[in-house]
Amino acid sequence: MKFFAWLIFLVSVSSFPELLELVISGKETARPQTGAKQTVTVVNNAFVSRTFENDLVYSKIRAKYKEIPLKKEVIANIHWPEINDTLLSFQTSQDTFRFYRAQDKIIPHYISLGSSKITLDKNLQVGTPAEILKAKFKLKSIPNKLVVQELEGGLVFSFKQNREKTKIARIIFESELD
Repeated sequence: MKFFAWLIFLVSVSSFPELLELVISGKETARPQTGAKQTVTVVNNAFVSRTFENDLVYSKIRAKYKEIPLKKEVIANIHWPEINDTLLSFQTSQDTFRFYRAQDKIIPHYISLGSSKITLDKNLQVGTPAEILKAKFKLKSIPNKLVVQELEGGLVFSFKQNREKTKIARIIFESELD
């Protein structure tokens, strides 16, 4: 039992300085995962917040898809069940959008892009060469899937490559509702 406690302590102490430096410096970090489908996770608060605030604005997106019917679903507020909020959603054959409308704002909750109609951070869209993604996030190689998130992990972008890993095939955004 003491061996396992010592092992856990050793692992936590050995990785703590790296995590502390990451939080203090605000540097990006990449964490490859093993397995047949390689996924790399990058923490990049600047990209996530900039893209969330500038490119995932409900009114901008809705203007591009105004011909698509909007579905509204009234739900109870997460924190105050006596208050009603609304889930707004619409989809095409390639793209899906779900937004959460609280009392005073509309927040993107889930977006899946299979078309090139939406551009993120000025140069990322479906069909963008994977080399641009590699350069933007300073990757050593092009993974099958790149996950870019903020430090807490509540806002997450996933960039999936085509089979040849030459271009972006799908972009998914997910946020935690809290």
